Amino acid sequence: MGRRMGFNDVRGTLFYEFLRVVRETMPKAFLMENVEGLPSHDGGRTFETMLELFDRAGYDVQWTVLDARDFALPPKRPRLL
Repeated sequence: MGRRMGFNDVRGTLFYEFLRVVRETMPKAFLMENVEGLPSHDGGRTFETMLELFDRAGYDVQWTVLDARDFALPPKRPRLL
């Protein structure tokens, strides 16, 4: 658990490195995983920024939250995909 500082934490800036790799390689599709609370972080602004940057890179993002328990895995682990 972090301090939920988003882009103000060095770990939160890892997203920009991921975006750089996506832009450089331009795959037909990609999968990104994060915590389920990302869409509500900072009033939704963090996630909206991420979606906007993927949109500018030419991607239509579809997202959902899945839980490991729904796939016969033991821990409760909801993740944003």
